[in-house]
Amino acid sequence: MNLLIIGPSDHQLLKNLVKTLQNHDKELRIDAVSFPRYFNNSGRIYNQVFNLSDNFPYLKNIPVLRIFYFILNLNKSLNSLDSYDHISIHFVRYFYFFSIRIILKKTSFLSVSFWGSDYYRINRIKKYLLKRLLNRAERITCANEEMIIKIGHELNIKKNRFTISRFGLQPLMHISEIMSKNSKEQEKHKLGFGKKILVTIGYSAHRSQQHIEVIKSLNLIEQFLPSNILLLFPMTYGDFNSKKYIQEVENILAKSTLNYIIYKKFMSDENIASIRYASDIMIQVNVTDQFSGSMQEHLFAENIIITGEWLPYTTLKSAGIFFLEVSALNQIGDKLLYSIANRKDLLLKCKDNKSLINNFSGWENTIQSWLKLYSK
Repeated sequence: MNLLIIGPSDHQLLKNLVKTLQNHDKELRIDAVSFPRYFNNSGRIYNQVFNLSDNFPYLKNIPVLRIFYFILNLNKSLNSLDSYDHISIHFVRYFYFFSIRIILKKTSFLSVSFWGSDYYRINRIKKYLLKRLLNRAERITCANEEMIIKIGHELNIKKNRFTISRFGLQPLMHISEIMSKNSKEQEKHKLGFGKKILVTIGYSAHRSQQHIEVIKSLNLIEQFLPSNILLLFPMTYGDFNSKKYIQEVENILAKSTLNYIIYKKFMSDENIASIRYASDIMIQVNVTDQFSGSMQEHLFAENIIITGEWLPYTTLKSAGIFFLEVSALNQIGDKLLYSIANRKDLLLKCKDNKSLINNFSGWENTIQSWLKLYSK
């Protein structure tokens, strides 16, 4: 079986998926298409990586024309490739429609896998193009039932064309290993945090994480926060605008009395796991989401979660997973004070989250749906 992946091939989720697939199926050959500046095939994760050409470089510096730069180079690269048994698009973008004819010349089986924000943040015209792309795919995957219902209803796609396929979370294994060796307090001391109460805010440098709105809510109650509160901002990855956005976040934090650390450099799964476990509270109020891996890792680490009622986490609730919610961003400050004041009681309610999340997102429980998909 020869598989070609088109998407953010250097993303940790995809790299871990590929490694797990190859561990289970030694006959599976997996290639990837990627931009050179985004990709480092360290450890030979993929059998072969086809870096997109850098033709028409002037286009990539003009925001309105950047999509054309991507399409022209993608089509040129695809035309040069051999055929594949299966082509899989991850993080589904509407403009892949403009490559569909070439893609279908290269395979008899196309699947598309939604990650969440790739659908929730697009307008009506983009959804029209996306529907035309999905109509040409053999299989569509999502991480939860809610997204299947939403896409099926809005784009009039039959439910039998969807499957639920979730990414396993590699950091769960690292978190579990750390939890077996150290208490949360010991891990904090190991990282140099002492007796701080660690509050992690978001998980990336995307504006949709709403860091600034969260900070504004915390500004309203900062005089009531204990002196040992430390805010952690993981902002190690984002998009073209992230550098500017991180500076905006830093500027507003500098005007406050809040204690904080912003993580900007890449972190390994082991580093991520350590910080997840050491944290006490996570605030996750993204504009949209499908099944936040980062939030699941905090749930697995038995941390208190504050998230938005507007996010599609019905599946987690139905499984009995405990977390707190706000209906508006201006409620975050008060909810954080409540969480700190009732921390011991709330942490007891989080104790079952570890095993429940493992059932959802441990690789041993998620890989079978991907193996089934890629056997076609």
